[in-house]
Amino acid sequence: MPLDPIVSVDVFPTRLPTRTILHLSRGPVSDEFGAPHVFVRVRDASGAEGWGEARPSHRWSDETEETVISTIRTYLAPAIIGRDPTDLAGLHAAMDRVIAPGLTRGQPIAKSAIDLAVHDLLGRRLDLGLPALFGRAHPGAVPLCWMVSADNPADAEEQAHRGYSAGYRGFKVKIGVRPEYDVAIVETVRAVDPSVYLWVDANQAYDVGTALKRARTLARIGISVFEQPTPARDIDALRRLRSDGSVPIAVDESVFSVQDLLRLSRLDAFDVLVVKVSKLGGLWHTRRLLDVVEEMGVQVLGSGLTESGLGTGASAALFGTYRLAGPADLNGPQMLQAAPGVPSCRVENGALVVPPGPGIGVQPDLQRLQQGTVTAGAAVGG
Repeated sequence: MPLDPIVSVDVFPTRLPTRTILHLSRGPVSDEFGAPHVFVRVRDASGAEGWGEARPSHRWSDETEETVISTIRTYLAPAIIGRDPTDLAGLHAAMDRVIAPGLTRGQPIAKSAIDLAVHDLLGRRLDLGLPALFGRAHPGAVPLCWMVSADNPADAEEQAHRGYSAGYRGFKVKIGVRPEYDVAIVETVRAVDPSVYLWVDANQAYDVGTALKRARTLARIGISVFEQPTPARDIDALRRLRSDGSVPIAVDESVFSVQDLLRLSRLDAFDVLVVKVSKLGGLWHTRRLLDVVEEMGVQVLGSGLTESGLGTGASAALFGTYRLAGPADLNGPQMLQAAPGVPSCRVENGALVVPPGPGIGVQPDLQRLQQGTVTAGAAVGG
C-alpha cells in the first residue's frame, strides 16, 4: 500500500569527534578535527521523517565529504522527491538514472544515506523496527570485533588487552601501516587469547608476491581470515592467494554488487565475503546480496565505515538477521566519542545491542546536530 510521497531532503554535513585515529595502509581516516559524517533527513507529505548517514573516507574509496554532499543535494534528492517511499526498487532505479553505476554502484555511500533515511521513514510510519520491516525476528545483539590499529607491537598489545577486558572475543587487526611490524603486531594480538576470532585486514597494501609470503606467515600464527591483501581489481592476485590455501582470503573493496560477487565466485578468487551496507548502496541492495550469499553458502562477514549510531544501528539490525562467519566489524562505538546530536548504540560485553525502536531506532537531535554542522543544512523540496 503506497504511503505519502517524499517531499524534502535535508543534508547536514558535520565532523564527529574521535576517541582514536584509525589508520589504514594508505593513511589515517580522521584527524584532530574529527571524522566527516553527512546526515540526511527525508520527510514525507504527512510530516513524518527518517534519518540516514554517510561516512565517506577518501583513504578507502573515491567518495569524499564534498562529493557526497553535492551528489545528494544536486542529483539524488531531486530524483526521489515525489516518490512513494515503499517503492524501494523504484527509488534506487531513480537514483541510478541520475548517477550511473560503473565499476561501483555509482556514489554508493551517498545513495546509502538516502536508502537508510527512507528505511527509517518507513519503519517509523509503520511502527516497525528494521528487522520486522525485513520480515525477520529481532536479533537482540550482534557480537563485535575490537579494532586494533597500531604502528608498533606495544601499542597493539595495549589496544588488544583493552578490548579483551571489555568482553570482546574477536579482533580485527589493520596491517600494512608499518609493514616491518605486521607480523609482530598480529602475534601480539594472538597472544592475548589463542581462541579469539582473528581477522587481519591489509586494505590492498601488497603486491601478490609480498601477500603470499605474508599469508604463509600469518597462517602459522593462526589467523582466522586475511582480508583484501592485494589491489581490489587484481583478480589474478586474489586467485593465486586463494589457490595457495595458506589462509582463508576475504574480499571487501573487490565487491560492490551481486555481479561482482558472482564473477569472483566463478573465478575462485575468495573464501569469505566482507559486506558493508554503505559500499553496496544501502540496505535494499545489501539484503539482495545477502540473500544470494545465503543461497550460495558463501561465508560472510559484516563490516562498516566507522559510522555513528545511525549507520551502525542499521547495519547491526540487518547483519543480526543473517548468519555471519565471525563477529562484525562495526567499530563506531569504539572509535567515536559521544556524537553531538546522534545517540550511540549500546555495547554490552563485546556485543552491540540492536536498537529496539521503530525504523533504525536512533533519533538524532536536530538542534545539537546543527551546532556541529560544517556547512549549513540545505533542503531540497518544500
